[in-house]
Amino acid sequence: MGEPDFPTPPPVIKAAAAALRAGHTHYADQKGLPELRAALAARLPGCPGRTWTTDDILVTHGATAALAAVALAMIGPGDRVVIPEPAYSLYADLVVLAGGTVDFVPLAPDLHWDLDALAEALPGAAMMIFSNPSNPTGIVHCEQELKALGDLLDGSGILVVSDEAYHRLVYPGHVMTSALEVESLRDRTVYVQTFSKTYAMTGWRVGYLTGPREVVDAAAHVHRTHNGSLNTAVQHAALAALELPDGIVDAMVERYRQRRELSADFAGE
Repeated sequence: MGEPDFPTPPPVIKAAAAALRAGHTHYADQKGLPELRAALAARLPGCPGRTWTTDDILVTHGATAALAAVALAMIGPGDRVVIPEPAYSLYADLVVLAGGTVDFVPLAPDLHWDLDALAEALPGAAMMIFSNPSNPTGIVHCEQELKALGDLLDGSGILVVSDEAYHRLVYPGHVMTSALEVESLRDRTVYVQTFSKTYAMTGWRVGYLTGPREVVDAAAHVHRTHNGSLNTAVQHAALAALELPDGIVDAMVERYRQRRELSADFAGE
């Protein structure tokens, strides 16, 4: 279910309680607290030639609302969206809600993208949506794959939506490369992220996105109308999560790794 079974780290809970006691109980900036957006901009994946600012970030009601804002802002009746499958079911639901049509492209036998099939499906599409690491396959799409996708998209106006919610849950032998780190994808990618998986904060509903400024602004209009500003105290808690030592997240990932290997051992038997 994508639900970490660890408790939210105590410093995050403490920060939320402190924010409430300090009177942070009213509306926040519609795009998110400026200090939170600045902190998120400073932590975006490395991107040569691109400097991120506070205005490039939209804080949303979880990654779900980020995905919805992008789909409703950028997809209209008749627009076709390419989705490698199997995929998180919300992607197709949002495209249909926005009036678009979904073009599912099956994966290759190794569960990575079938680049030949994508080459056939992408021309004329408005958008491609995927997750990396993949939900539900767990595949980590490598830098070479992402560069190959960038080559396929060269010269087109296709928008890429990269849902990277599981970016910290990567195990030895695999290297996570964000779409924002690939030059050929950088300027066409909407990067969607959440605090849910990394910090065991699913119930807090804190997500965010960045991408081309015109897309961020359009998504902000949709989110403002459809959702309104995010819970103010929770945004202060999110700031505290960003300041957590890496060891707290690493300890959770290590436990997941142990379970993963145990499951693989049983499967091998």
